[in-house]
Amino acid sequence: RQRGQGAAALVVAHHEPVFWLIGLSSLVVSDTAAALLGGAYGKHSFFAAHDRKSIEGSAAFFAATFLGVHLALLLLTPIERGASVLVALQIALLVTSFEAISLGGNDNLFVPLVTYYLLVKMTPEPAASIAFQLLVQLAILGAMLMVAWRTRVLSWAGALAAHLVIYAAFS
Repeated sequence: RQRGQGAAALVVAHHEPVFWLIGLSSLVVSDTAAALLGGAYGKHSFFAAHDRKSIEGSAAFFAATFLGVHLALLLLTPIERGASVLVALQIALLVTSFEAISLGGNDNLFVPLVTYYLLVKMTPEPAASIAFQLLVQLAILGAMLMVAWRTRVLSWAGALAAHLVIYAAFS
């Protein structure tokens, strides 16, 4: 199943093979790290509908995505170091949030495609613009998690989903 989805990402990304490689690694490496570490060490769980997820698995997904995006951009593209770090942080945060709320394996198709889209959108931007976008995204995420924690109006997964929707409307 993942082979066909990886091929779909390649068709979309045929002009930017490095971005396709980054998108595919965000699925293969990050999803595997999340499953292995979340399954072995996941003690703090939350639910996205009926799917149990763990904060530890999401942290592993975030770390693997950040490293995969940053190192590939740094080593395989002419993007500056600072911009590479900021792009990697923002993509890791967005894709991790999306993966945490994805149900039934939908992330296997959308994570590489979203990663590719974000790379195309963000890499031409100056570092200051990316930093501003990241700060806004963190503020939105913090506000939504605070609402979920203090009021119980939103679940943790609901807070992540609200963060993605509000940030998408902003950006």
